[in-house]
Amino acid sequence: MEISTALITGGSSGIGKSIVKAIAELGIATINADKQPPVESHPMVSFLECDVAKAEDVQNLYNIVKSNWNIPEIMVLNAGISVHERLDEGDPEKWHQVYNTNIMGALRMIRAFAPEMKLYKSARIIFISSVAAGKIYPYGGIYSSSKIALETIAETLRVELHPDIKVTIVSPGITTTEFFNNELAGNRSLDDFPLAGLNPQDVADQIINVIRGPENLVINKIIIRPEAQEF
Repeated sequence: MEISTALITGGSSGIGKSIVKAIAELGIATINADKQPPVESHPMVSFLECDVAKAEDVQNLYNIVKSNWNIPEIMVLNAGISVHERLDEGDPEKWHQVYNTNIMGALRMIRAFAPEMKLYKSARIIFISSVAAGKIYPYGGIYSSSKIALETIAETLRVELHPDIKVTIVSPGITTTEFFNNELAGNRSLDDFPLAGLNPQDVADQIINVIRGPENLVINKIIIRPEAQEF
């Protein structure tokens, strides 16, 4: 299938920024749906302000995309936030924000775009998860459980929409981005991890491999870690 349009959530920074650039450089009209505009521009990229935690934003995003572009053949669900708190000490309102963005945000995007994407018969929806989905660790209950839920949603979508939409989960390990600086709570930084993280481009390269893969091939899940990361 010739791809004309791709839609990426949370594409203004971090992993999402690298994914947006990598897809745009394939000559695909790329829509970056994020709360904040990107610092850099690209001739193939259009920015649309959208907070996936808000139903009205997602509906508005759908309306604009439908009116100005094709329904995307590729959708990358990357938007996500984190919190690093103990379950007996933290703030449930922040936990709600994490679930509303990481889980409900993805569900809102699926509900808005998947019904028409499946008409292409070979569209792709790619979920950006985390190795944290398979790791239980102190202070990580909210973020980890949100990613476990996201992967369950992705697998359910794969079964429900087979063979019309190809679904892929990409689960990176520690990546050198602003991720920890943007946590809703917690005092972590990359300095807390004595190993070299993935480059965001490493993750973007996997997305490109999925997009450019043969039509008769479905890559259901990719896990990538820095060599030194154990979990």
